[in-house]
Amino acid sequence: MKLVQKDLERAIKLLPLSVQSTMICYGTVVAGGFLRSVVTRERIKDIDLFSITREKALEAAKNLNTLNTKVGENKISSSKNAHSLKGVEGNFVQFIHRWTYYNPEALLESFD
Repeated sequence: MKLVQKDLERAIKLLPLSVQSTMICYGTVVAGGFLRSVVTRERIKDIDLFSITREKALEAAKNLNTLNTKVGENKISSSKNAHSLKGVEGNFVQFIHRWTYYNPEALLESFD
């Protein structure tokens, strides 16, 4: 599957602004099913974000939680694979921490 400019523009348009902001601040990269769903125009099930380290994934999840909840509220649930938040502008967002990457190219090479 090859992304074209229109796919990338649609992906950006479909990413919640708080997710975009978090991606910019914490250097996370979106990959996986979200992009496939954008290209195939299927229902988006979740947004998987990848970080350079486990620590950065948690920091980014905490930031997104702050942007999408009342003061002091915590919507983050954690598993061995990810820190997840439900209800982020209607989306389920996962900060994958089981697999980290040192650059976006390495992340893309890990997908089949």
